[in-house]
Amino acid sequence: MIDIINHSKAEIGGGFAPSNSMITSMSLSLTATNTTVTSATLINATIILLMREIVPYVQAATADESNREFSFDNTTGTITFETANPTDAESIYVLYYPTPSSGQTQAVEPVSLVEAKAQLRVTFTDDDLEIYRLITKARQAIENYCNISIVTKRITLMAVFHDTWDLPFGPVTGLESVQTRASQTGSGPVSYETATTNWEIDGDRFEPAGCIRYKIVYTTGYSNCPEDLKQAILAQISYLYENRGVDASEIGIVKQAIDLANPYRNMLWI
Repeated sequence: MIDIINHSKAEIGGGFAPSNSMITSMSLSLTATNTTVTSATLINATIILLMREIVPYVQAATADESNREFSFDNTTGTITFETANPTDAESIYVLYYPTPSSGQTQAVEPVSLVEAKAQLRVTFTDDDLEIYRLITKARQAIENYCNISIVTKRITLMAVFHDTWDLPFGPVTGLESVQTRASQTGSGPVSYETATTNWEIDGDRFEPAGCIRYKIVYTTGYSNCPEDLKQAILAQISYLYENRGVDASEIGIVKQAIDLANPYRNMLWI
């Protein structure tokens, strides 16, 4: 919850980042001649990183060995490759996190663990959990600097609108509801009712009928993260990785990331 001026407030929810304690790794054995391996532990899980005999593979809709891709069915916990080793069993290393609690959704990061490790030139797996945490931390730093949503979020905004305003933390991808305060007498909790008229929305811009207190619920985030923002996140990941152990209060945003992110920066009116 963010308290803001003019008796307005915005609550951001929907996406969440798993903590280190939630992220789990496991090793599986792909037996000779087989192209699939199944684990009940992976049912409803999200795979962050998979390595087949220390070679990283990328998840795709259909397994393609030429691109080092695997497919994953999280309803059964089954990992599928296109080809099998005809003679020997192979080790499969999986880094994953399970289904979040009810009412939460998993934030799909715009930078994968494979991409982050390539940026850092890290080939070992010892720091995988730390690097994945830094991906989320770097993305959040860029979001906060730009006042935008890179991953999908659900925002509840309560504000007294005096004029046309851009809804904060865009880009706006959907509008769930617009409500105004219901008339009431005496004291008691404030209630809201659906406002079907006297407002318009065009992209991120909301135009009210007048000086009215609104409660607006909407979704935000990029379906495809712009390349400059992705590069800004990668630059920030490098900066955070290089400064591990430094007090968090002393770590800001590296200049390279700022330069890349500046074109997307919005002024926050709330």
